[in-house]
Amino acid sequence: MIGTVWLEGRPRNYVAALDFQAIPIGNSWALEARVSLRGSDGAVDVALSSSDPDVAEGRTAATLAGGSGEALIRLPVATAQTWTPESPRLYPVTIRVTGKGGEPDIVQARFGLRTIEQDGRRILANGQPQYFRGIAAPQRVADSDEELRAELERVKALGFNLLYAANGVEPRLHDWADQLGLWTLGGDESYSGPSQLRGVDVEVSETGSELGSRPLLISVGPQPPEELPQFFRDFTNRVRRLDFAQGYVWGAAVPDEIGYGAVAPDMTAADLQGSDYVGIAGASSFEAKAGEKLALHPFVSRYSVGDEPLSLQVSLRAVNDLGGTVEFFSTPRQVALNPGQVASLQDIVMSVPQLRGLSGTLAFELTDATGRRIAANYAPLLVRASEAPRALRIEHFAPRRTALRVASGDQDGAEAVEYAYSLPPEIIAATPTEIEVLLELSASPAGAHDSSVQAILNGRLIGEVNLPDAPQGPAAFLGKGPRYGYLVNLHLDLSTGDLASLREAKSLSLRLEPVSGGFTVFGEKSGRYAIDPTVIIVTENVPGSAN
Repeated sequence: MIGTVWLEGRPRNYVAALDFQAIPIGNSWALEARVSLRGSDGAVDVALSSSDPDVAEGRTAATLAGGSGEALIRLPVATAQTWTPESPRLYPVTIRVTGKGGEPDIVQARFGLRTIEQDGRRILANGQPQYFRGIAAPQRVADSDEELRAELERVKALGFNLLYAANGVEPRLHDWADQLGLWTLGGDESYSGPSQLRGVDVEVSETGSELGSRPLLISVGPQPPEELPQFFRDFTNRVRRLDFAQGYVWGAAVPDEIGYGAVAPDMTAADLQGSDYVGIAGASSFEAKAGEKLALHPFVSRYSVGDEPLSLQVSLRAVNDLGGTVEFFSTPRQVALNPGQVASLQDIVMSVPQLRGLSGTLAFELTDATGRRIAANYAPLLVRASEAPRALRIEHFAPRRTALRVASGDQDGAEAVEYAYSLPPEIIAATPTEIEVLLELSASPAGAHDSSVQAILNGRLIGEVNLPDAPQGPAAFLGKGPRYGYLVNLHLDLSTGDLASLREAKSLSLRLEPVSGGFTVFGEKSGRYAIDPTVIIVTENVPGSAN
């Protein structure tokens, strides 16, 4: 067994253990301190005081017999503030034990004021239902308090509010949980800090199928790290729909913010873990046709204190197959739920824009009365450009702009790759003036990060692209893998010599060569964007017209 070990001196009569209990008295509070004593038999003086002016002082006499004794002192607390994970208010207290003819034992401690009670299958903290977002407590002992605090601050920033350890919680971890605002479950039942869930019988279940009278937390075990962002979203989406569950305990690797901001602006893991949650019942990703109607099934799980209505808005943020941005926003909808409720909302029916080649996300955002976002979720949406054969595809999408596309193939490594585009005679006759290249690229896991790739068009260098990493996360749409790429747009103004070369070759060759590391080329059916390697030709005249 691994744990913290310390050595301390103590006088003849000393404090062996402390047990604090918060006592609500009408609209006020008191602290009941039970002081366990050890030492020489006889009378001792036990005094409690605090540097906080709101905490009264207390003193009592106690008698030790057979080497032990106990003192019970109640301290009124004026204008009390309760301890919650959102506001972990702690009060300092000094315990001083003085025996006859000996040095006093002085112990510094902290306490918080809160109540925990079980109401049927619900846990109430300070009279309000709670939703516990738990994570397995660290098993190793941190090398320093600074390291432990930083670890728990990261856990808190990710939206967790409970540490679970069935076989024991390290003492220093208890202390930092009190200070930072994290509930603790399991472990040392003698601990009486405000974070410890004592006095309730909580069941931690992997399935939730055996429902009894106890409050229930759903647990989850380890998952492959490369699937973590999407798995974490899917897991929370399932468990927050269970109105009989009081929360969950996450036993996998700690999720982080990677990827979420790419699908909903500024979204992090914490947007999936608040007291309030917006989820999506049924399908959590969509592949549709242009103009098709989609029925979205949102639900809300509310555990925040207050009765003010919340507001739900759904937006579509996407990129079309020419690299253009597309945005649509629904009319905000009010959501009125009491704390502790989970409810399905009226379906939202939306028409897919009449645009082919669209890839993006439906973002669900829940805001409070001030307009502050308190929860977010997403559903990927993909509209295929075409189901035509994957040969060269030519599209005149504007009078003097023509897109030529080819399949991306399976390029993933450190070898050069080349794409060929035949030029229709009418394009050459219309006098090309500019060429744009549109690609989705990332660094390859097979190569080094910070990869660089040169793009060469008909033997002419048109640009070098730096790829800082291989992004991972939920923006890898529709289960096509955990990775996606960056949208790359390169531009070339054609010279007289370039034009002469095009007229002679009657084709374009796009060559991608690694400068350092490896790279991946994504296509319409992979990655984040519904874009195959595309060359856009801008002409002086309209192709096919009389010049």
